[in-house]
Amino acid sequence: MQFYFELASTSKIGSNKNENTFDRGAPTLDRSLFLLSKGLIVQNRGMRLTRWLWWTPSIVILGAASPTEQVDFGKDIRPILAQKCVPCHSEGGSGPFALQTFAQARKRGDLIRLVSLTGQMPPTDARSDLVSLTPHQPLIGTELRTIQEWFRLGMPEGAKTKPLPTPEKRKPFVSDHVVVAQVGKGQAIPSEGRSATVVYPINSLSGQVGYLGYFSFQPDAPKAVRQVVLAVQRPGQQPPFTQTGLRPGTSYAVWSDGFNPWQSGSGYISVEKEDRLWLRVIAVPTGKPEPASGLMTFGREYRSDKVQTKTMGNDTFVVEAEKIVTLRDEWVLDQDIDLISILPEARFVTDQVRFIAKSGTGEKLVAMVHTWDATWPGAYNFAKPLRLRKGTSLIYEASVPNTKHGHAAEDEKSQTLRFGPRSTDELFSCHINYIPR
Repeated sequence: MQFYFELASTSKIGSNKNENTFDRGAPTLDRSLFLLSKGLIVQNRGMRLTRWLWWTPSIVILGAASPTEQVDFGKDIRPILAQKCVPCHSEGGSGPFALQTFAQARKRGDLIRLVSLTGQMPPTDARSDLVSLTPHQPLIGTELRTIQEWFRLGMPEGAKTKPLPTPEKRKPFVSDHVVVAQVGKGQAIPSEGRSATVVYPINSLSGQVGYLGYFSFQPDAPKAVRQVVLAVQRPGQQPPFTQTGLRPGTSYAVWSDGFNPWQSGSGYISVEKEDRLWLRVIAVPTGKPEPASGLMTFGREYRSDKVQTKTMGNDTFVVEAEKIVTLRDEWVLDQDIDLISILPEARFVTDQVRFIAKSGTGEKLVAMVHTWDATWPGAYNFAKPLRLRKGTSLIYEASVPNTKHGHAAEDEKSQTLRFGPRSTDELFSCHINYIPR
């Protein structure tokens, strides 16, 4: 029997792909540049590089623009920043610094060059063969070459230009089926530390939701807040968040800046009056106290199908010191499903997570996060539900380099790694929103 993949809408596989994105096709110059950057330059954590970058000049040569072209800021770099960077990197935006002027861009030139090559910016380096994971378009090959050539030439300014305008703050959509509420008043993010997690209940909203079909969040501290998870506690259940993450099987929705909002297609999550809503806020301390509050938007229109949650992973793994392992779990579908969202959970040693669909026609990446960052987890909500057929194997994998040169190793000597509640322990779980068909 042959199994196949299709989008739950009438779109065909690949119809949402951009010809300029890097795919598994023939080895073009653009793709070679992308693969070189992925294989040779690894994401830094806290601006501490984990591998040497002495080979970078060869990449610049590969990506160089034509010798007859003179790249400068005003003519070439400013339009790229306006389209791909300034929506977040503006005054008051979620980015840690603005990129609206030549002076600001030149000051961050080294960083712009690095994150463009590694695919870390725009804000997710996750990719999929099957679905759209973010509304932001990636940097295409010509833009990458332009940035590298600008850097090679010494970052010339060119003609004087005005600062790029600050984008207008998005206003929440309001209708009879949408509830907008300020939540988390008095909840605070610590001023210091590597990362912070704040969990609090929302006691006044359960009776207003009924049927949850859409979720988004607008944080009061956009430069600090990285991810917000909304979870439902049913009567008789324990609170949904523990020191080892979201409790398995819990109904949830997730938001992260730069990603698609959570939306359930034809489905809904039931929230009754006796249920209790909780929020978990993951943030990066900024050096001063910041609020963990924000404006929450959720759609409450009744839909025909109930969203269910499946949790993959395990808590029995052991990774010995100085070992590099791939943790793996598999779920074989016993019915057709529409996949809506996945929520991986891992800590600081994991350096990559992959979610794969395998059928008789081969393997496809549902989502792969090239360089996992526990301080900035994303929200892997699909723009459209993904239809997966009965018999398909869903495989969740995490690469864990438990070595002193590992992705986020802080100690010179690695220790045996296990599942646990401490920041020095590791997690291996992935929560899945889906609708049975």
